[in-house]
Amino acid sequence: MGKQLTYLLLLCSILTFGCTQHKDYPHAILQAESCMEEHPDSALHYLSAYADSIGMQPEETRMYYHLLTHQAKDKLYIKPESDSLINRIVAFYDETDDKDKQMLAYYYQGSVYRDLNDAPRALKAFQQVLQLGEGYPPCDLFARTYNQMGTLFAYQGLYDESLEANKKAAEQFILQGKKNRTSYALRDIARMYDVKEQRDSASHYYQKAYQTAVSANNPNRVNQILGEMGCFLTHDSATRETGKQILRSLISQGKEYPNILSCLGSLYRNEQKWDSAYHFLNKMKTTSDIKRRHKAYQDLFLIESQKGNYTLANRYSLQANALRDSIDQMTQTEAIAKVQSLYQYQHTEQENYRLKEANAQKLFFIYILATILTISIAITVAYYFYIKQRQETAARQAERIKELEEKRYAQSQEAMEENRKKIEALEKELLAKDNHINELERQQKQAQKASLEITNQQIEAAKTEQELRIRGLQQSRIYLRFHNACHDNGINLTDNDWVELAKAINEAYPNFSEKLYTYCPKISTMELNICCLIKISIPTSDIATLVRRSRSAVTLSRTRLFKKMHGKERKAEELDRFILDL
Repeated sequence: MGKQLTYLLLLCSILTFGCTQHKDYPHAILQAESCMEEHPDSALHYLSAYADSIGMQPEETRMYYHLLTHQAKDKLYIKPESDSLINRIVAFYDETDDKDKQMLAYYYQGSVYRDLNDAPRALKAFQQVLQLGEGYPPCDLFARTYNQMGTLFAYQGLYDESLEANKKAAEQFILQGKKNRTSYALRDIARMYDVKEQRDSASHYYQKAYQTAVSANNPNRVNQILGEMGCFLTHDSATRETGKQILRSLISQGKEYPNILSCLGSLYRNEQKWDSAYHFLNKMKTTSDIKRRHKAYQDLFLIESQKGNYTLANRYSLQANALRDSIDQMTQTEAIAKVQSLYQYQHTEQENYRLKEANAQKLFFIYILATILTISIAITVAYYFYIKQRQETAARQAERIKELEEKRYAQSQEAMEENRKKIEALEKELLAKDNHINELERQQKQAQKASLEITNQQIEAAKTEQELRIRGLQQSRIYLRFHNACHDNGINLTDNDWVELAKAINEAYPNFSEKLYTYCPKISTMELNICCLIKISIPTSDIATLVRRSRSAVTLSRTRLFKKMHGKERKAEELDRFILDL
């Protein structure tokens, strides 16, 4: 009996030590650890108070202290300044047998790279968490890892990958009974289905997210999801009124979330309820969300354009374009293709790892190829975004029109100046040979002089007339309709609109369509429409939207059309210059 009691006590002490080995840590670290999940601000307070003493502790204690500090700051949305410390922490735990802390270190390494806008390395770190956790039962860390990956993929435009990751996150949160986190994961799934234009699936998951938030008894999350679902419903005419009722109800409760204000502002603009639209859009002008501010100025531009207040519309357009430039600069740091290529490669790498060095040389060549492909695609995409940014600004559009007008003006001036020189030469000749030429010759030279003077008058008149025609085109209803359609999905262009546009262009630039058919007798309707949009200075990215084709398809059409016209292969921009000069 005594031996049994001794054995039992020994077993209990071993189990106790195994579960509480953190007791060796200083009291401040234990306090931070205990309140981390519920009160990260308190955890950071305890850790900060111990900062002066941590340097005296062993390396393992210092690393765990820094790991907890990263954890607290991440929960409080405090962004890191660099990756140096978290990389040291990861390197330390890579050399230990503490797999739990190693996975946690990789998770926060991913969070650091996420905040530093380095998506590829963030994804690599998060995937390392999942690789280390193979064979582990579902846990909060894995669920949050999938959720983070889903968000990163969504930001990069990789919607299928985001959908898959968020579904895995939702599954793990459900298994753990964490309804709050589950509701957000379900909401993220709904967002991806919405982006993919699978509205039935999106509606289903919004409903599930809402019901889960209700069952979690979290009013704040219920309202947030309800507001997002209300905006989603307003995008379809069949559910628009239901969505508006939801949004109005939230507004009446004081829930003025930015997405609700933006959504209602756009809705009332489309309904031409100007006072209500101004009310919500003016509130959005001061939000910290730069994308929402851009949308507000864009909507205000459309309102003033529709009302004929072109001076104010132009002011809002300039403000919207300035914000657009800032948004482009924020998003250009990561190329979509780079992330996608890296992700695909990492999957390949993992598969090859499971085959366990069956063909090491082959794996090396795959790595080299993936790296070269990633760099090449990243450069291509970065260049694409650069061109797109230049073409989307209204200021550059105006500059292109100005340059064209100046070119035509210069050509007219050159012709007139040449005629003036000929007139002066004739006048000198008439004076110099006054006594040596017969009457017939004198009459001929005077007639030449008069003809040149008339020609100059005609050039001047034609120039003025052309300027008036171009100005009339730019102020016409059909011109504004096409430019507004670039920013307003509610404008549906009809076949009559395209016919009217071509007619207006032919009036401003006589025989424009005939010239196109002369250069290319078999020009298609799609190609003709693209040429018309180029002629009225619609940016390439917006041309793709208006003709319902991808940007790459529009670029290819422009390249092919130039070759059909001139028999030469040139860049798409060569066609743009040719059309503008035509």
